[in-house]
Amino acid sequence: FIAFAKDGNTLKIAMSDPTNFEALEFARRQTGLQIVPHFTTENNFRKALGQYKRNIRAAFDKVISENIKKASPEEDLLKAAETMPVIKILDTILEYAVAEKASDVHIETYAEEVIIRFRIDGILRDIIKLPCGIETALVARIKILSNLKIDEHRVPQDGRYKFIIDEEAVALRISIIPSFYGENVVLRLLPESARPLSLEELGLMGNNLRIIKNNMLKPHGMILVTGPTGCGKTTTLYSILNILNTMTVKICTIEDPIEYGIKRVSQIQVNYKTGLTFALGLRALMRH
Repeated sequence: FIAFAKDGNTLKIAMSDPTNFEALEFARRQTGLQIVPHFTTENNFRKALGQYKRNIRAAFDKVISENIKKASPEEDLLKAAETMPVIKILDTILEYAVAEKASDVHIETYAEEVIIRFRIDGILRDIIKLPCGIETALVARIKILSNLKIDEHRVPQDGRYKFIIDEEAVALRISIIPSFYGENVVLRLLPESARPLSLEELGLMGNNLRIIKNNMLKPHGMILVTGPTGCGKTTTLYSILNILNTMTVKICTIEDPIEYGIKRVSQIQVNYKTGLTFALGLRALMRH
C-alpha cells in the first residue's frame, strides 16, 4: 500500500486490494492512526511506486563500480559472459533504464572507454562510462541471452529476448554492429504491459483528430506515419489497428519487428534469411 494523505488522526492509503485486512492492521499498528483504504488499479499502483525510484542513481553508480572491480577480462568469452559481475552489470543497466523510462540503451565502444547512453523522451544522453575490456563480456552476455553467435564479430546481428522486472515483462530488441574499436549494441525496450491507446489519449484533438478518423475509415488508401525514434509512430499505428479491429473485418500486418501482439490480428514477421521480405509478404497477402 501507499500512504497518500493524512488528515488529523486519519491516514489514507491506496491499495490494489483494500480487503487485505492483514495489511490494514499492519498499517494501523505501525502508524497508530486510523486507516482509510482507497482502491487503485495495479497499473496506477506501479506508476506511483516508480516515483520512489527517482533517486536510484547513486545506487546504480555504486553497483556498477563494485562489479567493474570484480569483473576481469577473460580469453574465454563464454566463461566471461557467465560471471556474476558481468550479469549484475547488465541487469543493473536494464533496471535503471526501465526506472528512467528509457526507450533505448546504447552501448558504444571507443578507443579508451565504453559509453552507456539512454534515449529518454527521444533524446540520447550519456549515463555512465565503463573501462575498456568489459565490453567484450557484456556484448557476449547479450548475445547469449538473445541466441546470437558469440564468436561472430564481423557482421551485424539482430536478436530479441525478454526479462522480468517488478513483475512486469519487458521485451528487448537487440541490434549489434561491428565498429572500428569493437561491437556497438542498441537495445530497444518494449514494456509488454503497454496497451494500444485511444487517439484522444495519444494527444490528438480538433482538426488533426478529424483528419485521422476520416481517413482510417476509408476502404482503401495509405496512411504514412513519420518521425524520430520514440515519438510514437508504432503506438499510433497499433492504436488505429485496435480501433479497426472488429469481428466483421480481417486484419493482416507485415512488421519488422512485431513490437506488440494484437488479438485477432494476423501479424507477419519479416524474415530476410528465409526470403520473407515486405514485398513478398505484401504479394502473399493480396492473394491471401
